[in-house]
Amino acid sequence: MGVDLGLKHKEAIRKQRERCKPPTKPTLTMSDVFEGLRKIRDFINDDEAAHICEDDLYLEVLTAIANNNCHCPSACARAAIQSQKLKFARWHS
Repeated sequence: MGVDLGLKHKEAIRKQRERCKPPTKPTLTMSDVFEGLRKIRDFINDDEAAHICEDDLYLEVLTAIANNNCHCPSACARAAIQSQKLKFARWHS
């Protein structure tokens, strides 16, 4: 006979399984990452704007990966990191 884990525990397990399911339609694709890189390039002569675009891209990619809403997480992450090759001033306060 199985052990009754209780309703709260069963609900927690159900929610965890939901989070681990592959998305039916990914919200972030490589095209989205390439669009983010294009935006950074568009502002390459404005360090502050380029840096903001880069931060936005990283946040978008990380959020999609964390929420299991990324078509190809490792490829999207590798593509986003390519922004480090773009030359503009970066700073953090």
